[in-house]
Parts: sequence; structure tokens; C-alpha cells
Amino acid sequence: MFNFTCIPAVEKSRTIKLRPNTTVQLMHWMLYVSVATVSFDIFLVVNIGFNFRISQLVLIPVMLYVALTRLTSKHTVVPVGFCYLLVWSTFILLFVPNTSLPVRSAGYVFWLLFNIATIFIFVQLFRTAQRINQLIRYYIYSFSFVATFGLAQFILPLFGLEAPLVEQWWIPGMLARINGFSYEPSYFATYLTIGWVMVASLHKDKATIIAKRSLFNIYLLLTVAMILSSSRMGWLVMILWYLQFPVQFLFKLFCSGIDRRLLGKTLLLIVICVICYIFVSVVGIDAIKFLIEGLGILGGSSHSSSTRINELLDTLTVFAESPFIGYSLGGVSSAIGALRGVHITDLETAKGHEGMNVFAEVLAASGIIGGLVFAAYVALLFYLPIKFVRKSADSVFRPLVKALVISLGFELLILQFNQNILRPYLWMHIAVLCCTYAVAQSYHKSQVPA
Repeated sequence: MFNFTCIPAVEKSRTIKLRPNTTVQLMHWMLYVSVATVSFDIFLVVNIGFNFRISQLVLIPVMLYVALTRLTSKHTVVPVGFCYLLVWSTFILLFVPNTSLPVRSAGYVFWLLFNIATIFIFVQLFRTAQRINQLIRYYIYSFSFVATFGLAQFILPLFGLEAPLVEQWWIPGMLARINGFSYEPSYFATYLTIGWVMVASLHKDKATIIAKRSLFNIYLLLTVAMILSSSRMGWLVMILWYLQFPVQFLFKLFCSGIDRRLLGKTLLLIVICVICYIFVSVVGIDAIKFLIEGLGILGGSSHSSSTRINELLDTLTVFAESPFIGYSLGGVSSAIGALRGVHITDLETAKGHEGMNVFAEVLAASGIIGGLVFAAYVALLFYLPIKFVRKSADSVFRPLVKALVISLGFELLILQFNQNILRPYLWMHIAVLCCTYAVAQSYHKSQVPA
């Protein structure tokens, strides 16, 4: 009935042992997998009280490896502003009991420490120019992969095929609002903002990390995905990015004359705006009003914007009621709930009372002193890399560091209209920035004559 096959014992001489360099390569590949899957919110997720994403699960053995081999090493690299980050996390830990739902706050502390560990292991394992170049390439490809999947979600229903993982529709079963592997289109655009701005910056600076044609194709792919996501915040990011060209053109026009390159880009933007205006005039406002529903313009309701404003005001109110003793990251919703007359005792109820601005949320969670420490950390994340960009003439690292910093700035901007500072892809990006800056700074110092 059953067929058992006897497997002979492996001879000792034939036992395969991982050499140190092979183990390190395996750790790198695990990190690449984590980078590629960091936006997975509704796919390959394990629920054990909290949702563990595949990107987080593959990081666990890497964290153990670094803890066993690198933690006490004399060559341990300290990430940018790491001391400030640890001090801020201490405030978040101390305020865990200040909530009606401490288990939620404890869970948020766990994820914060997990994100901090992610930054640390990236900085320890990516310490050469070759490794950084490979990491950045895989990082860019990961955004392309997610954007391609999102486009498939949009295209397949048009041909009567089933679209995987679609959460929202413009026209049910026919016209999808693409969300990739995220909860909804806005989360998809929030994630994709990082890659789109980064690739746009690299393309603008003619970076050589990827072939010029390939980089342009990726830029177009991400642009189409951002547009079709129908996320208004994603569109705002794109508008702000493109506005730099006419602003720079006018500035140079009055200071030093006509810049032909900026003139060409400005004229292209004008042509695009004219085409959009003609399209709206032909199709009619009523036909596209659903795209901007909730903004309170063109006669539409303003439920989306007014909700965000009210949630921001509530977050600032609970901070004002306790400016020095915070509520920890997981306790802000309980404080907002109490403000609204709701006693929160379960996770589902807590989700309905989140703050809607990550900086206001951090302020309410850590108090004014902890908030200042966090602000110092964020300031260092920008100041030191920007200082490097201004001083360095390196043609390889300079555009990489610049692109990572600019994309972080745009991501933090879009998160001012969202909740939860602990989004994995934000901290993954910070990790990539920190290890790139560390290697760039080390390489720069080695090139400067003593």
C-alpha cells in the first residue's frame, strides 16, 4: 500500500558545508527577496496575532546571522542618526502602558524594533560599492515588478479575464483601480512614490546604475502605473515633481538667460496640459468627475478631505491634552477614541480611530521631547546625505544618494496625509539610504588626499 524508499546516510566527506562567503551571499539574496516583496500586504501574509509579511519573515534569519557574527565586531557600522532613533524608540516603549489597549502598543513597539533592526542589518551587509550598486538595481527592479503586476490588474479585465488581488473598481468587473499587492490604490501609490521619484531623479541626473534606455523604460512603466492607480496623492506627487522644471526655467531666465533643456521640458508640460484640457472639454466634466470624487471640487463632495482634516485635528488635540506623556504609537487610536467618547478594547475598533498624519501621530505617541528627538533623527537623514551630495563630485554615488534622499522627502510628504509611520517600505527605503550613504561616505574619504 505504501512504498517506502530507504535513503542512505550521507557520507561525512560528502557533507556540504556553507563557506562564510556563501553564507553572506545567501543573506544578500534574502535581503533582495525582502526588498522585492516589501509592498506585499494582501499576498503571502501569515497571521499569528499580527500579520507577518513574507518580506519580514525572510529578514528574521538575516537578523539572527548579523546578531551572531557582526553585532560585537570591531567593524560594526553605525547607521546615520542611529542613536537618536534608539532614544526615540525608548520613549515609545516607556509610554506603552498609557492606553486602554496595551497589547496593541506592545505590538507596535515590536514592529518599530524590527524596522530598526532592518536598518542595522542592511548597513552591516552592504559595505562595498559593488554590493550597493547591485542592491540599488534590484531595488529599482522591485518597483518595476510591482508596477507590472498592477498594470496586469488593469489590463486583464478589459479582455474579460480575472484580475488577481483587485480590491476596488471604477466599473465592477471591467475597469479596475490597480492596487498591486497593497490594501488599496492609495497604499499602492504611496509605495510606488518612492520608486517613481527615485527613478525620475536618476534619469534626470543621467545616472549609470542602469542602462539609459532601460532606466527610461522603467520610468515610463512606473508613470503609467502611478496614473492608473487613480490615487490623488500619487498624482499630486507627480505634479510637484514636474513643477520644478518651469520654476527652474523662469528662475534661470531672469538670472542668466534661456536654458534650452529646461525650455524643452517646460514646453512639453504645456503641451500635456493643453491635451488634457482638450480631452476634458470633449469628454465632459461629468464623465470624469468620479476620478476626483471626495476632493470637494467640480461640485463633488468633500468627504475624503474633510475626514482627513478632522482626524488630523483630533490627533493634535490628544497631543495637546498630554504634551509630555505620549500614548505610544499603538495607543494614539485609543486616545482619539476616548476623545470621541469611544472606549477602545479591541483591535478592530482601534483601526477606526487612527491619526491621519504620521508626524502628528509621532508627536502624540512620543510627547514633545520624544517628538523633538524623532525630528532630529529625520533631520540627520536629510542633512548628512545632502551635505555629501553638495561636497562630492563622485559620478556614481552622488546621483544615488541624491535620488534616495529626494524620494524619501516625497514619501514623507505623502505620508502627511496617511497614518502609521511603521510602514515596512518606508523603513526599507531608509535602510537602503543608510547603507548607500555609509559606503559613499567611506569611498569619498578614501579618495580625498590626506
